[in-house]
Amino acid sequence: MSLDMRRTLFLGHFGSGKTEIAINRALAEAARGTPTALVDLDVVTPFFRSRDLRQSLEGAGVHLVAPETGFDQADLPILPMSLDRSLGDPQVHTFVDVGGDEGARALAGLRRFFLPGQYEAFLVVNPRRPQTATPEAILAFRTWLESMSGLSLTGLIANGNLAAATETVHVREDYQLLRGVSEQADLPLVAVVVPERLASSLSPADFDVPVWPLHRYLLSPWE
Repeated sequence: MSLDMRRTLFLGHFGSGKTEIAINRALAEAARGTPTALVDLDVVTPFFRSRDLRQSLEGAGVHLVAPETGFDQADLPILPMSLDRSLGDPQVHTFVDVGGDEGARALAGLRRFFLPGQYEAFLVVNPRRPQTATPEAILAFRTWLESMSGLSLTGLIANGNLAAATETVHVREDYQLLRGVSEQADLPLVAVVVPERLASSLSPADFDVPVWPLHRYLLSPWE
């Protein structure tokens, strides 16, 4: 990967799975020995946040860029103080978890770090969520995100799931739906996300894009 492309953003509706994907990709990159940072751009506190894993991420070599510890629970649009420094370092592969719809608006003020050809911006789509259940809804959300952020999306990620009830048939169905959306939007489908427990039940030959097994790090309080 060239240094110019060491900024990777994950965007999507709440519940799309973008935070878990961002964590998995950042940890995998750090495990390869790459200087890695994960930016928690959840400007309004959601249910699951990468900052909840601050100690684990830092221990694995991922520098977490998030509001200071005393503001972890604040329901306020607080951006991390070290954000500019992290995004401006070309030696670090920086993953950005753009939290929910409000995160797209926050990106508008950071466009100087995301010049065309120097970033990847992936729309994570879970068609099992009502906001992105149809091609029309997905395409409309893509348009809204680009308008609010001022950035162009560069790819789609299929993350169709029903949490613990997810079966291989759901993964295959949602892959086909996102394949069609990709062609309509002229936007490449870059990966299919598969729950770790199902990875051995699906053949990579079933898909024409990489398959990313997903380990769950963020658990509900009752799990």
